[in-house]
Amino acid sequence: MKKAFTIGLTAGFIAMALIFIFIINFYKNVMTGSYRLGECIAGNQYLIKDGYDNDELWVKNRDGQKIKIFSGQIYSIKVSPDERFIAINIGGTYLKILNVKTGAIDTYAHNEVSFDELGETTELIGWSADSQYLWGGTSLMTIPDFFRINAESNKVNKFQQFTHPIYLNDYSLNPNSGVLAYSYIIGAESGYINNFINPLIQLSVYSFFNSWEIGIAKAKEKKFNPAWYDNLSFGYDNPDGRNRLKYILPIDFVLDKQTLEKLTLSIENWDLYQEVAETWEKNFACYECTANKEYLDFNSKAKEGSVKKLMLNGELPLYITPNYLNWSNKKFLSFSNDPTAVCCIGNSPLKAYPDRLLWREGCGGAAPDENTPEYDNFQKCLLAESVLNNYFTKHY
Repeated sequence: MKKAFTIGLTAGFIAMALIFIFIINFYKNVMTGSYRLGECIAGNQYLIKDGYDNDELWVKNRDGQKIKIFSGQIYSIKVSPDERFIAINIGGTYLKILNVKTGAIDTYAHNEVSFDELGETTELIGWSADSQYLWGGTSLMTIPDFFRINAESNKVNKFQQFTHPIYLNDYSLNPNSGVLAYSYIIGAESGYINNFINPLIQLSVYSFFNSWEIGIAKAKEKKFNPAWYDNLSFGYDNPDGRNRLKYILPIDFVLDKQTLEKLTLSIENWDLYQEVAETWEKNFACYECTANKEYLDFNSKAKEGSVKKLMLNGELPLYITPNYLNWSNKKFLSFSNDPTAVCCIGNSPLKAYPDRLLWREGCGGAAPDENTPEYDNFQKCLLAESVLNNYFTKHY
């Protein structure tokens, strides 16, 4: 009886071992060696070939040719828009950035991109449109950290901006502006249990670079599923219906503190204005159709005098000219109500100083198509315009 039991036990162990070997071989031969799509950029497919010990990253180009470009553990990838760089998430705790052209690989440990030293999972979020910055996050289901890596300089910026746990992974980060649209349970940080029963959810936007936050909407126990349309607007689920709503950010919301300060200080930094060979009427569309002698005298002097120009944020033209007669803003505005001068005073100065006048032009009419280079320049002009308007609203 004892011998039969021993034989049966041995046979059982052998059977279990055979099953285990079968499973391992099945995984090696069937489950590994298959391809999964990592990303598709401009018709090029980046494929991850799962392996038993090592995975492989292949690119299948538009001509159907397949080229292996990386071998190692691969959890997920993000390819830069210009395909110069590939971010590779290594099992969630390390990440690498591969320079496709040179083959150079930079490795970042978890504690280099997170404030948390325990090595929680790292998530790749996306690249900026200029392919310079990779964004990612850690601990996104609890108190989140976010990071930005400059792929060209290897500089890492880490952000831990708030105490709100993101609600059910309900967020969208804009990698161009560094603005986060996200939702959270109101009062969750207090730990009070009643706040988690039929919770009230807040949708907000937060800028990593100037620490501004705006509350957008609230809903009872509902995700908003935010998604960016462009650098200034995103869509989200209507808390009171089934449709999508659009929110447009204040245009200076996306500026970082350093850029905002630089633009603001440059407005009245007269040394930045450069002399230009442009006449008064060319810049300000002022023609001699006025019968107001006082303004005619001023206009004739202006034609002969200096015009200096500054392109605020590279796109919004500002001009300074001498204030020949030391006129005030009130004096200039008075011509707007004078029918003999209105033809020539259609463009009053933005600000009259004792010794000079500051003039501005606009950004034009309708926005260009978003898929053209002119669209980015138009957005830069609008940003400058907003900074300019805010500056004079606050200071004058």
